[in-house]
Order: sequence, then C-alpha cells, then structure tokens
Amino acid sequence: KGKEENFVKLLGQLELEGEVRLMKEKCSAADDFLTELKETSKAAEKLWEEEKERVKDAEDKTSEAQDDRNELFSSKTNLLEQLAEIKENRLDYTLPETNFEAELSDEDDIEELEVLVKE
Repeated sequence: KGKEENFVKLLGQLELEGEVRLMKEKCSAADDFLTELKETSKAAEKLWEEEKERVKDAEDKTSEAQDDRNELFSSKTNLLEQLAEIKENRLDYTLPETNFEAELSDEDDIEELEVLVKE
C-alpha cells in the first residue's frame, strides 16, 4: 500500500510540474507578446510624432504663403491706386508738355503697367 501512495504522490507531482511548465510557457509567450506590443506602440508613437511635425511644418508654410499672398494683394492695391492717381493726374494736367507729361501720355507704358498689376 505504501508503494501505491508513493506512486499517486509522484503522479500528482508530475501533473503539477507539467502544469507549472505549461504556465511558464504561457507566461513566456505573454511576455514576448507584451514586448512586441511595446515595440509596436513605440514605433506608432514615433510615426505619430513625425506626422505631427509634418503637419506643423505644413501649417507654418501655409501661414507664410498666406502672409506673402496678403502682402502681394496689398502691393497690388497700392499699385492700382497709384495707377488711378497717375491717370487722374494725366487727365487733369493742362500745363505745357514736359518730359513727365510725355511719359504719362505714353499709352503703351500705362497699358503695360495695368497688365502687370492685373497679374
């Protein structure tokens, strides 16, 4: 009877050792999976930071382009005002022709200026 009890105890120990080994393998697999998830998370975070930087750069460039555009519109407005003033002065100018008047009366120059301003 003592041998039977020893056999049952040994069998129980073997079952426990098998379960312990299986649990260790599962824990090891879980640790490997966790490590892989951490690496994937870090890579995704790095990509996210790079994308945020690209978006910020694009926003900065867009803002800069908008500022340039506004500056160009302001310059265009000023040129149109100057052109209108030149035309008005040319029409109001009644003194004898001078070099300045001759330059103003040159329709080609005024038309060229208008074309440049409209662009």
